[in-house]
Amino acid sequence: MKTTLPCSVPCRSRSGEERPFTFRCCTEADLPDILALQEEVIAALPDPSLFVRTTAEEITESLTLDFCIGAFYGETLAGFSLMVIGRITPRNLGNLLGYDEARLCRTVTCDTTFVSPRCRGWGLQRQFFTLREAAARSMGATEALTTISPDNDASLANAHKSGFKAVAKRTMYSGVERLLLKKEL
Repeated sequence: MKTTLPCSVPCRSRSGEERPFTFRCCTEADLPDILALQEEVIAALPDPSLFVRTTAEEITESLTLDFCIGAFYGETLAGFSLMVIGRITPRNLGNLLGYDEARLCRTVTCDTTFVSPRCRGWGLQRQFFTLREAAARSMGATEALTTISPDNDASLANAHKSGFKAVAKRTMYSGVERLLLKKEL
């Protein structure tokens, strides 16, 4: 797969239908659409504990400092993914594993991914995993960490298919249970 952005990727549904999505880095100009999409996703969840809202402040910070990509169908934001680059920040999940500063700087955090309910089933989350990993490697990262609800079967399956393995279970984000997953890059 092409790993430079923007890129157009033909994504296939489970039924075999193909639809072109464009993946590109997001900017602060995309913030209103990102926040609106996040609210749409949260409103459609059967269990609100499956996903924890990323604050507008965190997204704004990451749009400036980190790797943020959107999947667009035409001009419409269909999905968003945010990866905190290897830096010293409380948002680096390596802190939970006791990493020293040098290791934190080589560890990326796949912080959040959400896809419009209208665009689920097109493999967007798997594409986000692929694009984040390529970007992380190009930045010199040696591992990636992420958290997923143990009850989110679809996201766990995508993470496992992408090579992530569970390394811990923690209560996080104001009291919800999460699996901490890791992948060597």
